[in-house]
Amino acid sequence: MKRKVLAILSAAAVGCAALLAGCNQTTDIPNLEDGTVVIEFAATQCDQYAMEPTRRMVEAYNNGQGKIDKVYVQAQYNTGDMGSLSSMLSRNCRYNVVTVSDTQFKTLAVRDYFLPLDDYLTDEIKETLDWDSIPDGLLDRWRLTAETDENGFYHAGKGTNLLGISAGDSPLMLFYNEEIFEGEGINIISVEEEALDDYNAANGTQYQPHGYAEYSAAAADWAEAAGLESSTSYSGTEVYKVFNNRIPMNWEELRCVARDFTQEYGGDYNYGYMSEWWFYYGWSVGGDCVGWDEEQNRYIFTIGDQNTNWLAIDDVTVNGTDYKKGEVLDYEDSTWLHENGTASVTGNVHELPSQYDAFLEFNRLGVPSGSEVAEGVSGYGVAASTLENKNRWFTSGQSPMLVEGYYQSNNFKGSAVDGKINIAPVTQYREYVGGSTYQKDGEEGFANECLKIIGETYDGEVYTGELNRAENGTPIVGEAKTSSLTYAYCIPRNSDAEEYEAAMKFLAWIAGPEGQAIYCESENRVPNQTSYSMSESYYESDARNVDNAWAAAFASQNTWIGDWSYFNVSTWINDWADDLNVNVRNGSMTLTAFLDTYESIANNLLSAMRIRTKGI
Repeated sequence: MKRKVLAILSAAAVGCAALLAGCNQTTDIPNLEDGTVVIEFAATQCDQYAMEPTRRMVEAYNNGQGKIDKVYVQAQYNTGDMGSLSSMLSRNCRYNVVTVSDTQFKTLAVRDYFLPLDDYLTDEIKETLDWDSIPDGLLDRWRLTAETDENGFYHAGKGTNLLGISAGDSPLMLFYNEEIFEGEGINIISVEEEALDDYNAANGTQYQPHGYAEYSAAAADWAEAAGLESSTSYSGTEVYKVFNNRIPMNWEELRCVARDFTQEYGGDYNYGYMSEWWFYYGWSVGGDCVGWDEEQNRYIFTIGDQNTNWLAIDDVTVNGTDYKKGEVLDYEDSTWLHENGTASVTGNVHELPSQYDAFLEFNRLGVPSGSEVAEGVSGYGVAASTLENKNRWFTSGQSPMLVEGYYQSNNFKGSAVDGKINIAPVTQYREYVGGSTYQKDGEEGFANECLKIIGETYDGEVYTGELNRAENGTPIVGEAKTSSLTYAYCIPRNSDAEEYEAAMKFLAWIAGPEGQAIYCESENRVPNQTSYSMSESYYESDARNVDNAWAAAFASQNTWIGDWSYFNVSTWINDWADDLNVNVRNGSMTLTAFLDTYESIANNLLSAMRIRTKGI
């Protein structure tokens, strides 16, 4: 039955404290209006940055919208994940709203521990949430239907039950050291791609849509007036180096600028780049480490798949899935297209690199230049070959670039790079007219690869740096997509059913713009709603710990879970991940040898996974 404001509440508070001894709980309940429902909120992951905003978020609700809703919230604050959460959710759970990490979610969801929220998404609740403004990736990752089909699979992702809503977002970003960049003669601008033409017209500039580009000093007569400083390129040419922290670099730009920093190639730093994660390489062209095989009715390991991926040039329907022009096909539909041919669809598609190509390119960054990444393919040696201490290389100033979660912007406070760092989007597959690089003096090898300089002539053609486009104008670029760390607000199914509606009102408010405006003052999270996250009130707030918070908000529009959260168990990675993350990365085992040894093992392990997620 509904818990009204009665003396018994004090006893309930004591019971709650006993359940989670050592955690921080609000226990004082003020005099409340008759009919007010008291609910309990398990607010986990409240670290030193999130604790105070989370408290203020609950207080703001209780003192404002909660009075209108006639809902009062008692909060239990925990600095980490809640212990014994599975046990508490399995029986009469006293918590009406809980915070759940992505690593916990599917394990609990397949046990039917969370209330499907779809029936509670009334027009009023959607308005509170600013529903149409929440990116699909921050909703679909919390979808799962807790009953199996005829083949024993749970279904997750688009089209299944919504079991939670994201509590802010922390996407993977490219952190860079502004002081080092400027010391190497790199000019930094911040202009998003859609605004570039207008910016050029207003400022007399001629920037092209690159994350990093070099403009010929002899040809760019506009650059000096724009305040750019010239320097010498890797090829020995006087250029204006320009890094745009609101456009992703393509693969060639990233590896070349990272090389220019690296001591082995004449730079001043141990390495030019650090990254543990490779998702954004694969996702940009539609690949992943697993993909659904329709014929076998199971997931298979796809790192070694050398079939091309596809970009929709026109609006097309492939294997029953609708794609708008500029979207990249999912693995299952890409496989179907290979089997049935491009003539089977109305509209044009464009070939993109394979998943193998994407994974190979990423691995080459960290494998030493003298070692093979795959048979006949050498490493670039521009990143450390180990996952250990990657952040230390960055904070000690020995590498100017690092891919990390946005939350690290807080953790870098007080380090040697404090006040010197900013962020940009992670790399993306992007094609330019005439390509991106050439070989200096006609000699092959990465040590002789140079970025083409905008305004210089190659093979009788002036290089313009323009994006390569299809005949209908569709740009030949992959997805700007990255992984992110986020948590969900969920309603336990085994909590008091008479309080579901009250819990939903509170959940909608804290996951909506008003709650997110407070919660995301923790500096390292992006609010759920595009209408707020992509607004000046968010990314120009003094609460942001980096100047270019726009880049984090941009990244959060298209994020997804990492492979550690694809299934409800992680056993599918146990027998091969160490060799991949250690020996393949350091060049002591080639990717060729790894696939020969582990591909069948990974496939056998994947055969036991019983969750199918739309889009993977």
